[in-house]
Amino acid sequence: MSAIYIHIPYCTRKCSYCNFFIKTSLNDATDLVEAIINELVIRRDYLESQKINSIYLGGGTPSILKDELLEKIFIAMNHNYILSENTEVTIECNPEDITKIKLKNFKKLGINRISIGVQSFNNHDLIFLDRSHDAEQAINAIKLCKKMNFENISIDLMYSLPNQNLSNWEENLNTALNLDIQHISCYSLTVKEKTKLQKQIKQNEVVIADDITSAKHFEILIEKCKSHGFSQYEISNFCKDNLYSKHNVSYWGNNSYLGIGPSAHSYNKKSRQWNVSNNKLYIHNLKENKLIFETEKLSNKDLYNEYIMKTLRTRWGSNIEYIEKNHGRKFVKHLIKETTKWRESGHLYNDKHKIFLTNRGKFISDSVISDLFYT
Repeated sequence: MSAIYIHIPYCTRKCSYCNFFIKTSLNDATDLVEAIINELVIRRDYLESQKINSIYLGGGTPSILKDELLEKIFIAMNHNYILSENTEVTIECNPEDITKIKLKNFKKLGINRISIGVQSFNNHDLIFLDRSHDAEQAINAIKLCKKMNFENISIDLMYSLPNQNLSNWEENLNTALNLDIQHISCYSLTVKEKTKLQKQIKQNEVVIADDITSAKHFEILIEKCKSHGFSQYEISNFCKDNLYSKHNVSYWGNNSYLGIGPSAHSYNKKSRQWNVSNNKLYIHNLKENKLIFETEKLSNKDLYNEYIMKTLRTRWGSNIEYIEKNHGRKFVKHLIKETTKWRESGHLYNDKHKIFLTNRGKFISDSVISDLFYT
């Protein structure tokens, strides 16, 4: 099974922490959708006729596209790709975009999962993050999705925000958990290059949370979600009733995926590929049936590192037998050697032929995982 990701690079405004490729004007949206359709046709053999079990429209904010433009994209996907019987179709939305009419149209298109960019139920946080909605709009959007019989609703939340104490974070989580949703993605605020947030920090306008505070936020997150029946199936992702995001599971499970749209990334277990991050160039070249992209061919070492980077973040861990079969004994020897100190320090543990992160290890996962890479 494989997945398709479609990048819709439009937002009503750019959030202070965001470094994704987006535009705040939709003046070229019609041309962009035509280019996306053309790319879907041109690249239909990339996944080698594998069935698609996940379609994910992200961005940006795909929910701000006109309904007729979204419909064109779905027609092209259905004509050019083989979808599985239970394909999960997700669209990212901002709370202020969600209306009864829009949700009805999503249903008609076959969208069966809504991912809402809430980020916080605290209005002070939302102002700091430059979000366009307030807490009441976020709650009402979730309730409307439930009323319209969407049974797989996910929200994004952020922690380690400036001036976000432990009580504020607990209140955020309580609000989310009491709304009876199926999936929560939670991310610690990180400072990205060329963002408003980075500039604010350099000018001493903002002080970010220290590691001790962030660790406490993370501990509260795990404890709260567990007590409400949520499974932490990946470091930042929690779900109830085994409603894992198929998109996330496909990505973190090291499966192939096709990325469509400007700046979108693709992976087929042989190479990584990413499209040009420029609407004008993307549109112009696809009008001539050309696609501008860069490719990185992956060596056996690269593929081993990719496998460790992705799978160790999940509840299913990294499989030593898989590594030996697909990459060779030397990588297993390397892995066993490098994991010793992390096991002894309580950041990793073994269960039969698999390696897993402990909760302590999850908090510093980037350090642990990079240490296991074969260089």
